[in-house]
Amino acid sequence: MSEEDINKSAFIKHLISQIRCPVCHHRYSSDDVLVIENRNDLWFMALTCPKCETSGLVIAVVSSQQTPPEPVIDLTPEERTRFEDRGPITVDDVLDFHEFLRGFSGDMADLLGDEQ
Repeated sequence: MSEEDINKSAFIKHLISQIRCPVCHHRYSSDDVLVIENRNDLWFMALTCPKCETSGLVIAVVSSQQTPPEPVIDLTPEERTRFEDRGPITVDDVLDFHEFLRGFSGDMADLLGDEQ
């Protein structure tokens, strides 16, 4: 393992030691994390809670890249332009949709219509 990978591993273990077990809420320590494998910026780790012995898998992306990557989207260029021109969703938009859903009695297929 390179020195950069050792530093990334220590960084990930430190971050994980700041969270708690979702079952018993015991805080993890860096000793509870086992690095299984890393490929480029993708890290696979197993962790086990020392209190309740619940096991989990953590997959993390650790990159020293300074600029954020381009978002992955499945919109066509026309759809992207249409949504970019609309502006951000406002609090009023959320409240309006909430009111709409309150009176809506269909399912998702009814809600989305024929736009599938």
